[in-house]
Amino acid sequence: MVCVFFLFHSKKKLSLAYLFVFFSFQAVLASGSENIRLNQIGYYQYGPKRAVIISSSAWRFSIKSVDSSTTYYTGDLKSPKAWPAADDTSEIADFSDFNLTGTFIIVVPGVGTSFPFIIGSSVNQNIARGLIKAFYYQRASTSLPAQYAGAWSRSEGHPDLNVIIHEGAGSDASLVNPRKAGDVFASPKGWYDAGDYGKYVVNAGITVYTLLALYEQFSGYFDTLSLNIPETASGLPDLLKEIKWEIDWLLTMQDPVDGGVYHKLTSLGFCGFIMPAADNDARYFIGKGSAATFDFAAICAVAYRIYNKKLPLFADSCLAAAQYAWTWGKVHPDSVFSNSYDVSTGAYGDAGLKDERQWAAIELYLATGDTAYKITADSLKQSYSLPSWQTVCGLSSYSLAYKKNDSASIAQMVNAANKLGGVIDSSSYRVPISNSFYWGSNSVVANDGMLFIEAFLATKKVSYFDWAVQTLDYLLGKNALGYSFVTGFGVQSPMNPHHRPSAADGISAPVPGLLVGGPNGSQDDVSSCTAYPTKLAAKSWIDVECAYACNEIAINWNAAAAFLAGAIEAIYSDTSYHVQSYIHDTVPPSLGAISITDVAADHVTLGWKTGVEASSSVIYGTDSLLLQSKRIFSTGTTAHSVTITGLSSSTRYFFKVSAVDYYGNFTEDSLRFFTTDSSMLSSGFTFDPAALKAVAGSDLKITFTDASGIAATLEYSSGGESGSSSILFVENNGTYSATIPGSDITSSGILFSITLLGFSDTVTTPVWSISPYETVEFSNTIQHSKTYGMVSFPSDFSSEYPATFFGSRLGKSSSWKYCGYSADSGKYIQNDSIRTGCGGWLYSTENATVVVKGKSLKPDTLFPVILSKGWNIIGNPFSYPIYWENAQVRYNNMVLRISDKAANQIVRRQLFRYSDTTSDQLNNGEYVSNTGILSADTTRLLPWLGYWVYAEKSGAELLFNPNVASPKFHGFKKPESSGNEWHIGLLASVNGNVDKAIIGASAGALDVYDEFDSPRPPSITSDVFIGLLEPQWHGATSLYSSDIISSASGNCHTWSMAVKTPVSGANVKLSWEKSGTMDGFVYLYDPVTGITIDMTQTHSCDVLLTLGETERELSVKVMPYTASVNIIPSSWNLSQAAPNPFRTSTKINYSIPIKSSGSINGQAVTLSVYDILGRRIRILVNEVKYPGNYSIVWNGADDFGKRLTQGIYILHLSANGFSGSSKIHVVD
Repeated sequence: MVCVFFLFHSKKKLSLAYLFVFFSFQAVLASGSENIRLNQIGYYQYGPKRAVIISSSAWRFSIKSVDSSTTYYTGDLKSPKAWPAADDTSEIADFSDFNLTGTFIIVVPGVGTSFPFIIGSSVNQNIARGLIKAFYYQRASTSLPAQYAGAWSRSEGHPDLNVIIHEGAGSDASLVNPRKAGDVFASPKGWYDAGDYGKYVVNAGITVYTLLALYEQFSGYFDTLSLNIPETASGLPDLLKEIKWEIDWLLTMQDPVDGGVYHKLTSLGFCGFIMPAADNDARYFIGKGSAATFDFAAICAVAYRIYNKKLPLFADSCLAAAQYAWTWGKVHPDSVFSNSYDVSTGAYGDAGLKDERQWAAIELYLATGDTAYKITADSLKQSYSLPSWQTVCGLSSYSLAYKKNDSASIAQMVNAANKLGGVIDSSSYRVPISNSFYWGSNSVVANDGMLFIEAFLATKKVSYFDWAVQTLDYLLGKNALGYSFVTGFGVQSPMNPHHRPSAADGISAPVPGLLVGGPNGSQDDVSSCTAYPTKLAAKSWIDVECAYACNEIAINWNAAAAFLAGAIEAIYSDTSYHVQSYIHDTVPPSLGAISITDVAADHVTLGWKTGVEASSSVIYGTDSLLLQSKRIFSTGTTAHSVTITGLSSSTRYFFKVSAVDYYGNFTEDSLRFFTTDSSMLSSGFTFDPAALKAVAGSDLKITFTDASGIAATLEYSSGGESGSSSILFVENNGTYSATIPGSDITSSGILFSITLLGFSDTVTTPVWSISPYETVEFSNTIQHSKTYGMVSFPSDFSSEYPATFFGSRLGKSSSWKYCGYSADSGKYIQNDSIRTGCGGWLYSTENATVVVKGKSLKPDTLFPVILSKGWNIIGNPFSYPIYWENAQVRYNNMVLRISDKAANQIVRRQLFRYSDTTSDQLNNGEYVSNTGILSADTTRLLPWLGYWVYAEKSGAELLFNPNVASPKFHGFKKPESSGNEWHIGLLASVNGNVDKAIIGASAGALDVYDEFDSPRPPSITSDVFIGLLEPQWHGATSLYSSDIISSASGNCHTWSMAVKTPVSGANVKLSWEKSGTMDGFVYLYDPVTGITIDMTQTHSCDVLLTLGETERELSVKVMPYTASVNIIPSSWNLSQAAPNPFRTSTKINYSIPIKSSGSINGQAVTLSVYDILGRRIRILVNEVKYPGNYSIVWNGADDFGKRLTQGIYILHLSANGFSGSSKIHVVD
């Protein structure tokens, strides 16, 4: 929800509807955590998103659905930092790259749960509209009809038709018909300045400028923004219409006799907290000074250029008034205003007037083009300073930068913005304020945000815009108090601002859209109001109406906040600004400058950077087309470096660098080259590996020629073997030879290299490979007859049909069955062709030996198999085991390792093999998988076996890699702590047939479909199936063999699980085994029988299907422990509060049982406090709760934070037909 106020046509409706909304949010507060501070309005889908976590020891956070049932994102918290002004140590949760839209919460184990927040588009539209609409609520001299003001409608106040000239405000007596003290003139319209009913020109100056600048710079957006205000100026956008209400009044504040401008229009003192219509005190034109006059001239000049096209006559009158005021100001450049003895309303006194004069001169120069004004402005030598009502030179910088692209003004703005941005980046809260908390500190923050917007418009650097967004975050909740400082917006916002209409209108909710002053370390009002709860500057704010030093409102504060929120919304709505910098799903990673270093005769080092963490690689070879090439990887970093070894000396190598990010976006650099150094050792080296021919079992002689006197060794290893052997070469007149024994020459092939050694140099050649050139026989005996098995066949052989292939090996077709699988059709193919690298299902009646004749693959071959989207049966084409994690994936010119994050979107990392050791002619084996992996995987693909793999893309190539090196884990960042990682293996069996599934939790997993989850592979035939149902992932009929959720603390999750069997009325035996640590309950619920089973206390159960029933859907729910006693209660209970009676706080315990039907679903629970007359005065709990034991602490306050008077009150618990009460005694 973006805001918490609504507009109604009657005050009676407001009281009920507002309370409903307020109570709804109170329920959120009860379950939320004030230790998670965030923008309570929300975040843009493709913008910066950060929250503050008050903790020094938390390390991970999750983003979940509001009901906590789904985890969408997990991340690590930034290192903790202290903020002395708040006495807080905090960590930052940065989820800027989380781009789902909706309403979410943040959960931090050990800290708590945040308020709900939204991620979407047009996030600031309502609050920008509200901040501007607040000026309508501040209108003087008019009634506010319910049609426009809703519940805050009121009668007209302060018509200001008979305003008296105060002593000292008269005209120059030497002029014709001067105005004099006691004369009466009209000065209607305008805005009440703050919490009082005065109208002040000086503060109107920066206010009107800020709003006019908002329109001028974003007119395309504000031309169509509706504020629901009366039609007072036909043809104007609502924003200009509202500003004109103030300018119309300002024009009446100019003395028509001499051109000077009255300082303010107020009574002699402040009235009480009454409505405008009840204030009948006399009103005066008070004072006349340079500050008011120059400010007036400036804003009238700005109004001329803004309104000139829409209301030319009005614009001309503004310009004439500005020039007339300038004339008076030239004669009175240093006329300082101060209150006279009989006036106690706001002074807005300012003794430094050069900045006002300069600002007026710049705006008149921009309005007229008269350089005389510019010369005057330059002579005053005013440099940029953050704008405020008393320091306005910065406003001229904004105008010059925007209208003239003035380089000096831009440089000053950018310098100030850079310094302020440095404060944000070094701040523990990522906010632009450190310890400068004084009167109106929120206004300073809002003007900081305006500076960032102006710097962004001048430079188009997105960093300034990001800082502006983080500045608004502070005002809307990411602050030391966890409050949104704008009335009516956010989960926690001020309810009692120092604002007379809000206090006197009889409505609980304050006028919406008002920015309060914010923390004030000086606490100037403490003597006349109440004590602050702390002396900490960042927390020196109280929500009481008498706190004028921290909780008053003011139009200049509101204008800056309206500019910031409105500008951000306008910029996001216009894609030409290119600020949506967190759209990662289509932008390829950048490749920085590529360095070539440490060039030697046999190696080189390459380095480069990617803009984001990416899977990167280098392909290299000696031909420019890279037809004969090798590849080396670098993953899991933004700063990449690889060293390529085994190069030939004095050789030019060509290479390309590529990178793929998490979202599969690919980029590739242009072709480059390097040349290796020469070496005396290899200058005469001659060797032709292609001339070698290997025969299995026969010695293999390796010969090369080179200069005499060189020592050389031969390093070799058999394919699939991690160890190596070394043989010295023997020289004969420059011919060197070494012989590999025939016992080492097998069908696995050989890898070898030559090392040349000199006195001061060593050179190692490339690694070559060779395998027996003739056809080799591979054989394997079927160990378990009369069973089904997934098989494949090693070596490189021609595709054959099963009748030919098996006919000569297994005998007549009645003794065997073979079928492949089509991912395209999702069906088995009887007697499918047999191909290298592919597999199928085989059933044999005998334990026969299968012999395959084919060519051995060289032990450095990357053997490709093309996959189709869906399930594919693959097989290891080599005669020895190979590591699955060394496999590579090629798709659309990208080459990735199977463990890379991006690869998981092409080919799933999980694989399955089938195991059946019972010779009973039934398919009653089970799938064995690596789905339990949470980090590195050392699974090896065995020859002769078949494996299921799932491809997310058709046309992807799986490259079998025989590299014997143990795989390094590159896929997912291993958490600093495993947290409560656990899983439950579920097994269903019917008549000896079994099937398995896995549920569990991992710190690295999400609740949506990710790399920890796997579809369920097809079975050749079975009498039982078990799987998890997630219809939103791939389809309503899809079953998943593993569904791993986030292990974030406090998680509640429900799995829908299906058991299926073609045997009608079967008794399905369910059993399970739990591993890992889980602090919570796990319950199995059968909706047909109503039975609920505690899976932590038992390990099996029977699911008896009814006659005709072949499928049953069950639920498995995990719930956190809700009390020290880890037992689900059997009945409802509302315990006596303790202590009782109480003064400061009391603890209330209550219990929620499993439903009578056996269901363990959540139930709507309400826990309320009533007085003895039956009036509900506090809602403590109003939300869905799961079965368990709960407690809540109550401080004795009502829903509005006010302490209850001494007496007896009633606690009432209600839910699902249950109703229980107990008495509680509050004492003073």
